[in-house]
Amino acid sequence: PVFYASLRERSGAAFTQRTKDILDWLWKDEPEEKLAILFSNSCVPEHMWNADFLLGRLLPLSLPDRDSAWSRYFASDASELVDRAAQITNWALNVDPRIVDAEVARLAAITLTWLFTVTNRTIRDRATKALVNLLVGTPTLFPDLMKQFRAVDDLYVLDRLLAAGYGAICLDPKDDRIAETARIVAEMIFGESEPPVHLSIRDWACSIVERAAERHLLPASFSIARARSPFGSPPAIFNVTKDELEKIAVAAGDSTIARSCQHFHDFFDYVISGEISDFSETSLTEPPPLTQDERADRFEALVRELGGDPEARLNQLLLAVEAA
Repeated sequence: PVFYASLRERSGAAFTQRTKDILDWLWKDEPEEKLAILFSNSCVPEHMWNADFLLGRLLPLSLPDRDSAWSRYFASDASELVDRAAQITNWALNVDPRIVDAEVARLAAITLTWLFTVTNRTIRDRATKALVNLLVGTPTLFPDLMKQFRAVDDLYVLDRLLAAGYGAICLDPKDDRIAETARIVAEMIFGESEPPVHLSIRDWACSIVERAAERHLLPASFSIARARSPFGSPPAIFNVTKDELEKIAVAAGDSTIARSCQHFHDFFDYVISGEISDFSETSLTEPPPLTQDERADRFEALVRELGGDPEARLNQLLLAVEAA
């Protein structure tokens, strides 16, 4: 339609109240058409409906409302919106970050960060890598994005944003970049009494400040002890019974998420299991458990202490272990 085709070329004066009324109608009744319009203009500097407009629309929404108005339209593997997201992502992945226009990079970075809210993991992964590339070319982007998106009530966003920030300081480990990245992380993640209760967020944030600590680049007022477990958090609760969990699910209004977090279900298999596979149940007040190498060394020492034939010594040791 003429309306759609004219949007990219319109001057600011051409965006009248009537133009806004049409978008508002699309926002309510033709959501995919609306998102296609916003995507097509998201990276256009000074455009009335670029990524800054998108930021203003999505930022005030709660997570459920944002999912309904935005994220759910990217759930499939093939749609017009997924294709448009791929276009921006592919451009950001392949552009030379040293020569890209700073304003275009800023707008693209905002658009990519909003893609972190979608449940399509392929989109999130590619958007994260694309954002790393843009951050490498524009060092001031990461602190600005952290300030803009820190209040978003979706931990997917902060998780991937920190991952991209860490990727950028690894690819371009200049002191000024590392120092500024660590400063904003120390302030916004560890400046509160407790960082977000999210393993990946804490891990990325710790990795960033530890990288800065290696080069003595942390802010003078920041103590690295604030980036050490347990981060001021209360002890984890391990004794929740199945009945108690079912009551929590009933109170929440749906047990779908609870089921997905259990063994042999999607969220457990693809997300939770990888986060807890190396989790230790040893209390922080007890001596640390032996590593695999330490256990092997201890085993060898015990065998050598027995003396005699190696096979006989091993059999003797196994019998002693079985008896114990």
